[in-house]
Amino acid sequence: GGHKWIQRTITYGAYMRALLKKSGLEEHVVFLGKLNETEMAEEIRIAHVYVCPSAIENSPNSLGEAPLLATPCLSSFVGGVPDMVDDGETGLLYRFDDHVMLAFKIMKIFENYELAKHITKNGIKAIDEMLLKANITPLSITLKDNEYFVLGDNRYHSYDSRSWGVLEKDKIVGKVWVRLWPLNEITVFAAPNY
Repeated sequence: GGHKWIQRTITYGAYMRALLKKSGLEEHVVFLGKLNETEMAEEIRIAHVYVCPSAIENSPNSLGEAPLLATPCLSSFVGGVPDMVDDGETGLLYRFDDHVMLAFKIMKIFENYELAKHITKNGIKAIDEMLLKANITPLSITLKDNEYFVLGDNRYHSYDSRSWGVLEKDKIVGKVWVRLWPLNEITVFAAPNY
């Protein structure tokens, strides 16, 4: 007696493929697979529009990177995104659960070259102004072979090597998976063998 519960786990990719097939759209979507940073930058650069459709978000790096690649941006109105995108000026915003508005705004960018050009130009200008305002200046530090300079991800509030100096290798516990800054050196590192 009794009921048996079966838990089924599928990947998000499999879920999306099934949804596309059910909707009859599988011939219109291409999954690119895993891309390195150069391939990702090239795909964003040649895209007609960059869409950030998150339901939950803070301040996505990609929403700052796409304008630098001269790609118009469209994002859901969530988290810190409205601080990054001025709707109609530096990009377009939509309510994250409103797929009809998302489709409408994508079509708007495709149909209106002047709008796409306007938000792209203003997006580049806004990123440039933000970087200038942040007063990012080059920092030159000479490290010994066993030393590291550690940076947190919150430029103004991180307690890191800018506060307490270099860190010796034998004091480090953890793994490096991704380098996000500077933007032209974004790297996903292979899993280390210990």
